[in-house]
Amino acid sequence: GLANRVASQTGTSVGEVVGYRVGNDRKDSRAAVVYVTAGHLLEALVHNPRHLESFSHIVLDEVHERFVEADFLMALLRLALSRPETIHQRIVVMSATLQKALGDFFRPILLPAPAGAEPGSLTLPGSTPFEVRDYFWEDIRREWPDVFAWGPKEPSFAEALPSKGKTMKPRIRSDQLTKLCKDLAPFCASLLCELFKQGIKIALVFLPGLDQMKEVAEQLEKKVIDLRLSTKPEVFLMHSALDEETYQGVLDPAPEGVWRVALATNIAESSLTVPGVGAVIDFGLHRVNVHNDEVRMSMLITEWCSRASMKQRRGRTGRTNPGQYIRLMPEVLFDELSDFDESGVERSPLTRVALEAAHLAEILSSPPMVQRFGKPATTMVKVLAHLYRKLPEASASGSSESSSESSERCDPEPEPFSLVALRILTGRRHQIRIHMAHIGHPLVTDGKYADLDVFLGDKEWCSRTFLHRYHLSFSSADGGREQVTVPLDPDLASALRGLRPADGDSAATLQHWLPGDETRLLDFGLGLGEEMFF
Repeated sequence: GLANRVASQTGTSVGEVVGYRVGNDRKDSRAAVVYVTAGHLLEALVHNPRHLESFSHIVLDEVHERFVEADFLMALLRLALSRPETIHQRIVVMSATLQKALGDFFRPILLPAPAGAEPGSLTLPGSTPFEVRDYFWEDIRREWPDVFAWGPKEPSFAEALPSKGKTMKPRIRSDQLTKLCKDLAPFCASLLCELFKQGIKIALVFLPGLDQMKEVAEQLEKKVIDLRLSTKPEVFLMHSALDEETYQGVLDPAPEGVWRVALATNIAESSLTVPGVGAVIDFGLHRVNVHNDEVRMSMLITEWCSRASMKQRRGRTGRTNPGQYIRLMPEVLFDELSDFDESGVERSPLTRVALEAAHLAEILSSPPMVQRFGKPATTMVKVLAHLYRKLPEASASGSSESSSESSERCDPEPEPFSLVALRILTGRRHQIRIHMAHIGHPLVTDGKYADLDVFLGDKEWCSRTFLHRYHLSFSSADGGREQVTVPLDPDLASALRGLRPADGDSAATLQHWLPGDETRLLDFGLGLGEEMFF
């Protein structure tokens, strides 16, 4: 979505200047700007905290969306970027409705910073380029009376007021709001038809869930038949559970005369942009995940949105043409809505976050691992053998594949590896793993300092971190020198046998190491030392 749009504006392909990483899908081989979800970045940092060092700027957009992963990510970034080794990195926090508490959260007074430093601030005009007219439920009666001319009884909002729901159990309150949404569906369908008669060909409707979207779509289909309209709308459902291809058409400019209706959850609030929207109809509801302490389970419930979220939704029109923003609620109900959504930390289960925080405790609470001054950590490295791993060949597409097609198919490029011996001249925690990752050659199956995709690939053929102390030398009590050698562990030897030597010298080296011949291990050392690894 966003990467495709920016790439088209720069005249490049996705992955060249602009890329993305979403789940297991990624196109960012040469990209200087990479779009990721908060969950993806958090997952990457949990597996490899040094992943942050590959970026000069981290931009957090739409920070008003207070789900638990986003809040935890902001806390992690604030603490991680306060370390001396990240002093040159910058963080940009953006939102159309920035809470003061979040703005203060990133102030230098809370972070180590040069004396007198203040955060830069850039404020853009909050209005849209074109006029947007606002309507409430009372205004619909006056502007579009035909909406109420035929159809069911008008729903009552009295019991749905936010103040009425404070004493209700979440599930009962959710059922009440879901029923209200169902009752409003016929009126929404009638309103869409009235807007079409006035010349509005592209409308965006915000609903809480997929069931409600389908209900409005069914009501709209019936209303078009009842009114005998000659034009039928193209209806698109925009939901995170649906494949993007099902609603890709609504993201492209509409041909002249085509009537389009996009029924969306808050996925269209900020993540996706529907071009040419002439009217936004907002039910003012969304679905949130809350934790029920009584049954110790999470559940998805329907709640009123905050005014900040509705402001974001209003901004979906008025960008390229004048627009109308219609709230399917009375003004008195809108006035009772909270300014901002409740933080996900206050309503979601925190088990996973607690485990991730414990894993990242070294970053979150300890002093920096790297000091500007002090004795440097030193590791000596010697390459013993060049190896490669032949990747599994892609499965054939079918038994009927022609011989010419088979001959043209190329085998996957082999994955290169190096067997190295290391001598540590200082003792630091994770010194070898940190140094090897720093020079771009992380240890095999290093879940802490290697990138996530590299770690998962290594895990397929090597079950644990490939690091083995084979030689230890120390002074004995009588002044002599003691030396101990340990052969390669069977599981690591088995993994090493799965690699192929790249040349004759490498093949000869493997013949000495694999049998676990203790008398030959020292022949590959870097000289006398205390500890040697490979």
